[in-house]
Amino acid sequence: MIPFSGTVKGEIFNGHVLPGGVDTQTVDINGVRHMSARYMLEGNDKDGEPCKIYIDNNGWFPSEMTMPFKTIPTFFTDSKALASYLHSNKFRTEGHPQHGGVTIKVFEICS
Repeated sequence: MIPFSGTVKGEIFNGHVLPGGVDTQTVDINGVRHMSARYMLEGNDKDGEPCKIYIDNNGWFPSEMTMPFKTIPTFFTDSKALASYLHSNKFRTEGHPQHGGVTIKVFEICS
């Protein structure tokens, strides 16, 4: 288990990762790595209202993970401005290595 912290900057939310965020990684007998990151964000939504966003982010990779890695997040929020959007649409994330950490970029999957 890898604890982490960080900040969030975007068009619809700005804030930070609350203490307790953790990335858990396992490798199965076939050499497939599973990554599961679970964390809570606290900040302000696009309307400037305070809110929280819970993220459950999962991905599967070869045991030698390549960068950028890609995962599928699930969002839960108490934001009235963001709930319908985050709860109804599909997203993917990419993890890009940065000096001393990783930058996670979130993309909406359009059908």
